[in-house]
Amino acid sequence: MNIVFMSMDTLPSTLWARDLYDQMHIRSDFRKWFPRMCQYGFIEGRDYEYMPRVRLQDEGGRTVQRYVKDYRITQDMAKKLCKLHHTAVGAAYRPQPFDWDTLLGLLHKKPPRRSSYEAQLSDSDSLVTTTQIAKEYGCGAKVFNRLLHLHGIQYRANGQWVLYSEHHGKGYTSSLTFRLQRSDGSEVEKLHTAWTQKGRQFLYHTLKRRGVLPLAEQGGLSL
Repeated sequence: MNIVFMSMDTLPSTLWARDLYDQMHIRSDFRKWFPRMCQYGFIEGRDYEYMPRVRLQDEGGRTVQRYVKDYRITQDMAKKLCKLHHTAVGAAYRPQPFDWDTLLGLLHKKPPRRSSYEAQLSDSDSLVTTTQIAKEYGCGAKVFNRLLHLHGIQYRANGQWVLYSEHHGKGYTSSLTFRLQRSDGSEVEKLHTAWTQKGRQFLYHTLKRRGVLPLAEQGGLSL
């Protein structure tokens, strides 16, 4: 299945649907609430776009990283959702004209993002594993690989993650061969995909355009 993402560079101001949902204190489950809201005439690709991400959440007094299904919604959709709900946040936007800056001010305020992570991206020839990059985003390799797949970057073939054709041959990845010894003494070779520094930069800029940031740029957290 091909997933088409809206360009974050050409869209009007957008925000995460889950962030708005949290601030409006909706009682129903987000996974049921959002599809129900879409029945009010919102169109995928115009008003919103499915965009999975790794998100900071408060659970039991702890701040944890969770891989969640989310959506980027446009200014107009956010305005209409606010008007549909009789909540403190929604009430603030029923009067006209709609103040987009005020809406953003009611959402979770985050400290300025640091650019230290991007500065650490090297032009060297060294390779980094998916596990290493995933750790920088606050998740494991399994979750990160799935995230890259959902964002149309890679797919799984013969037990190895490989790039889609549009990204292949650009020097983003290299294959590492591991030789494993079985219990009977025989050996087997297994291929793993590793990322070049050019590929690491590609992942950073591609995911950043879609709202997925490394820990170093999420609320000032350090690597």
